[in-house]
Amino acid sequence: MDIKTDSGSLSGRSRNRNTREKKGTVAAAVFSAVALVLALLSLTNLKLASDQRETASRQAQGSLQILQELTYTLPEQLTGVPEAYERIAGILTRNAEAIEAVIRLSGSDPETDFDAAANYEKLANMETMLGGYADALTAQQKAADLYRGLSDERVEGADRALASAWNNLGAILQAVGRNTDAEQIYDDAIRLYRGTTSQADLTLARMLFNAGANHADMGSGDRAERELRESLSLLSGLEETPEILEASANTTMNIGMLLYRKGDLAEAEKTLREAQSLYDRLLLSDGSEQARTARVKTVSALAAVLSDAGDLTGADSCYLQAVTLAEGRETDEDRRMLADILHNRAINLILLGDYSEADRVFADEAEIRLVLSEKTGLVEDRARYASALLHIGENAYRIPDYSRSEEYFKNGLSAFEGILNGLSGSGRAHYQSWMALYRLIHQRNPRGAVDAAMIGRTLAPNDVQVNRFLAYACLYGGYEEDAENILSQIAALGGGQRERIILDLEAQRQAGLVSAFRDRLLEEYLNRRD
Repeated sequence: MDIKTDSGSLSGRSRNRNTREKKGTVAAAVFSAVALVLALLSLTNLKLASDQRETASRQAQGSLQILQELTYTLPEQLTGVPEAYERIAGILTRNAEAIEAVIRLSGSDPETDFDAAANYEKLANMETMLGGYADALTAQQKAADLYRGLSDERVEGADRALASAWNNLGAILQAVGRNTDAEQIYDDAIRLYRGTTSQADLTLARMLFNAGANHADMGSGDRAERELRESLSLLSGLEETPEILEASANTTMNIGMLLYRKGDLAEAEKTLREAQSLYDRLLLSDGSEQARTARVKTVSALAAVLSDAGDLTGADSCYLQAVTLAEGRETDEDRRMLADILHNRAINLILLGDYSEADRVFADEAEIRLVLSEKTGLVEDRARYASALLHIGENAYRIPDYSRSEEYFKNGLSAFEGILNGLSGSGRAHYQSWMALYRLIHQRNPRGAVDAAMIGRTLAPNDVQVNRFLAYACLYGGYEEDAENILSQIAALGGGQRERIILDLEAQRQAGLVSAFRDRLLEEYLNRRD
């Protein structure tokens, strides 16, 4: 369980516009070329269908030439044009249909099957980028089936191609939450690929990385760590290039995150610092946007480790660095990442006792979340905005600024109520927990707070926030023993939970909520802290 809930210059805009115009010109030229290729394909198919004097070998030769034009020219030319992805997917789909027609005309042979499979894999990749996982899965399975046939015929290179196709299939299965199926596919891919190479190999390292990430998703931490460490060992045996350096940094970062999940904070800090160093080296001269994003996440994760370890000042320094690295990035995901970092920094500032600065940082987070919610209209973004308002209200209660706190509670709850029907069980649980806290601290209605908190507990029984607010409701609603038990379990989680409980109880006492049991409990927590 984790407590961390999770405008440029005119010249800069002109440069961006010019870049987009250039990309649009390139895209238009390429699409024109594609239209020509498809027209030639239709004419060639007509010739192949009508001219009985062509021999089978010449049919195969002509087919192969067309397939190579279709499958190897288009995608590489438009790799850097995301706005063209949907059109590319349509073109690749038509290519697949044309390829099947050519195969029916000229008969199948290994080269044709390899090219057909390559086209299906490109289609699968494009559909994945567009979020069309069902179509991606279908296309990738077709590619794997073609490679499987070639492997059964013992065609050279087919085993490696099949292993790679299975690895890609596993990634799609993992993306849609079919982790158990992905586990089996990854195991098959790794076993087959090991039989084709006895040396350190980037492809095998990547397969092991994917398998490790899947096992991490499944909660199999020990196996995930073994696979990631084997992947890193293979990478260390390869000549260092930007590609190898980026793969090493990604793997090291994920090992650090696993160690953090296990609670080994000292090793997690050491490993994440190693990952940060690798990213810094990589980005001095090269590195993808994914690597830049991963560096931001690494610094943010390091901050969380330091915060959990009690180095709150060091954590704040890392959070500030992560904010600096994340600012100025323009995609929705980048903005969400920045908002998450700001949120976690604000929580750390609360533990430092700097409520005023935490209030400012929460406000920055809320501003980003508001823009995102208005832009996307997604329930998830709207829920995060509602939560951001409520966190401002909770923090204002500590300052104390009770009227401002109540205003933000009302606004946050109202924002939640507008999307209740679209919320997941966890989202509805958080709404109920916030309602419980509002009823307790502003309406002074402990019984109503217990009722709302219990609904939240039913929806998300293991959520830390839900249980913490339930404990406070029980504390003032006549269920002191339950409150003590719940708070003891939360405090035992570590990561600043005990300190946060102390700050909450002190704020409640300052606001005039009366409970002799609360005073005794607070004194016990303060003594344990000393």
